[in-house]
Amino acid sequence: MIERALFDRYGIYPEEILSIGYDQIIFSEGKGYLLRPVKTNTKNAIDIKANMAEWLMYQGDLDIATFLNRDEKKVSIKVEGMDYVVFQLPELQLNGRQEYSLPIGQRLAQFHHNGFTFSKYNKQVVQHIIPWKNRWEKRLDQLEKWYLTLIREKEKSEMDKEFCMTYPYFMGLTENAIQMMMDVSLDDEGFQQNLYNTICHSRFQDHTWLTIEEGHPSRIKVPTDFTFDHITRDIAEYIRTIWIECGNSEKGQKQVDDFLNAYESVYPLTLTDQKLLFIRLMFPIHYFKKVEFYYSSMVENEKLKFKNDCFYIFQHTTEYEQFFVYLANRYPSLKNNLSLPQWIKETF
Repeated sequence: MIERALFDRYGIYPEEILSIGYDQIIFSEGKGYLLRPVKTNTKNAIDIKANMAEWLMYQGDLDIATFLNRDEKKVSIKVEGMDYVVFQLPELQLNGRQEYSLPIGQRLAQFHHNGFTFSKYNKQVVQHIIPWKNRWEKRLDQLEKWYLTLIREKEKSEMDKEFCMTYPYFMGLTENAIQMMMDVSLDDEGFQQNLYNTICHSRFQDHTWLTIEEGHPSRIKVPTDFTFDHITRDIAEYIRTIWIECGNSEKGQKQVDDFLNAYESVYPLTLTDQKLLFIRLMFPIHYFKKVEFYYSSMVENEKLKFKNDCFYIFQHTTEYEQFFVYLANRYPSLKNNLSLPQWIKETF
């Protein structure tokens, strides 16, 4: 029981419990708490994310959830077989906080600005960074092994057939992204120094920052979402989600334009930033995640949802390709300064 676990460990008696996805929001004695399930409760991993949170608060961000009892050896609690980390939520402070009315792109740019100097004071985080190219190659190798296993199977499900049929296409996208990453790392001066430069999110989307106040914008940043990477990680994942949901539509292009314009009003993207944004979007992380979720899920309802998600991705490759045309038109310097695949050049 959540109530017993919280009271025994922290002396918190829940007066109200709200469920938001996998998160549990607890209210007690006028304060708010967040229970978030975690896959790892290692002290070292939590310490790195807690250090990021402390740095952001030091830079003036008042909307960071804070770990409870971080200094203890065991940083999580177990509830019904699941490990949770517990945070205290920041209080609502709207007086004088005009930034809440700013577009999400501007607020993300300010968030990145606050995290830029973090690595200078915390060398530990840099040691845990795995370059994009290495991560992508490993992910591709793992999925290719599964593809080679399935393609030899005589009996295939509908999903198996579609996966085997479409895998070569997505393998090609991935290899294009890896090759472009190699080219940029060799050609761009100062590339290595600029590649990992601020506090980001594992996957930044509309709902990444939480809100528990009806009618107010999402604002609460949860440290378990934090990672250290290039700014284009957050930008890419945000606009990728918009494009996948809206496709190459007037609505989708306007949302992406509004977000990028708002971000760049604070922090204009350099040519290297533009290249990394394009390359990050070329790597089809949305495809890898959904396929991996489908084949690892043991829950029938989840499996059906992931199957439908996969089929949507398989069937909308043309719309996704238009994303690259849009980016090359928005940032025309890419056409002459990035080793674009021939199939993209032919669309110009």
